[in-house]
Amino acid sequence: MSDEWKFFMCSMGDHLASIMVDVGISKTIGKTPPTLATVRVTYKQPDDRGLPTNAEFDAVSALEDQLDAFVKLGRDSYVGRITSQGERTFFIYTKRDESRWDKFVAQLAENTGYALGLLVEEDPEHTHYWKYLYPTPDDWQVIQDMDVCEALKKNGDDLDAERKIDHWAYFPNAKAAQPFIDWAVKDRFAHDAEYSGTGKNGEYCVRLHHVGPARQLDVSRHTIALRRKAEEFGGKYDGWETPVVQVVAATPDQS
Repeated sequence: MSDEWKFFMCSMGDHLASIMVDVGISKTIGKTPPTLATVRVTYKQPDDRGLPTNAEFDAVSALEDQLDAFVKLGRDSYVGRITSQGERTFFIYTKRDESRWDKFVAQLAENTGYALGLLVEEDPEHTHYWKYLYPTPDDWQVIQDMDVCEALKKNGDDLDAERKIDHWAYFPNAKAAQPFIDWAVKDRFAHDAEYSGTGKNGEYCVRLHHVGPARQLDVSRHTIALRRKAEEFGGKYDGWETPVVQVVAATPDQS
């Protein structure tokens, strides 16, 4: 495992999912074993979205600790997990054979009281890592949005407060940028023409903004659309920022 892990939320079909993935190992994934073991845990009390609640946090954390110890003992490669539809699935590239995993998973189920599933299969191209775990371009945008929202929150921001949120996109020149600007102002954005223009590196910077809360889900609905359209028109979306809006304390009733 590397020390470069990322967490993000996404949709899988009609269901919400959370993914934790070792993105750092992508550089050396070809050196991991060609056999994949997936261990599936069925939650006892998921919420109505199929995601875990605090009620099972300690129990599942203890289960994960046992799984992690087993993986490290065999020097296998744990590369990520997916949580969705009331289940959490762990992905491990392993040197062990299926019989060894069968014995471990059976013992783990007995120790924890959780229903567990196991699938061991050959995956020499590490397709499951790339297809199911590694972030898509939209997922990377969500990861970046989460990082900004977390920074705002640490600075006391009221993420629910409406505010101006500024966006940047870059194009080879003003002509190339114009179709993107035309789309943006017809959609949900305002063009800040006075701040747009050609920079020292020759690229044309498009400045836009929208007004809304800084909650990640709301922000990502905007940023993903901008990223996709900027790329479609031959440019690159370069992120967003907003000033911190402090949480306003309730005024005591003086009556």
